Amino acid sequence: MIEESHLLLDTHVALWFFENADVLSPSIKKRIEAAASNDSILISAITVWEIALLNAKKRIKIDRPIEEYVIQIVEAPGVKLIPLSPEISCLSVGLSNFQKDPADRIIVATSLINKVPLVTRDRRIIEYPRMKNFVVPID
Repeated sequence: MIEESHLLLDTHVALWFFENADVLSPSIKKRIEAAASNDSILISAITVWEIALLNAKKRIKIDRPIEEYVIQIVEAPGVKLIPLSPEISCLSVGLSNFQKDPADRIIVATSLINKVPLVTRDRRIIEYPRMKNFVVPID
């Protein structure tokens, strides 16, 4: 289990944070930066896949090779990559009454298995009853 000071970043939050986008509030940025200073930012392995997929579909624009970009994120100071474990995989399939998006299911399962808050803007995740104590919503 991971300590409470850790934060798991949803894919969109990771992109916004590492691109210094103005989308995140100062309080959320400060909380993520505090986690970074304690080596406590977590990124799910599926987030790497999702960023590569978004790039391939031209839904995001990356200014360098995608492999270089995602390596820069997962090797940034304070970041730990969380692999896709058997427990996460099985829980993601077993989430009842949750959306079908496999990446979101894996990210939610990663949060639940590791008992770590997930920073997200995704209303479907925020409103999912099992995430009640594991979500840091952003507006």
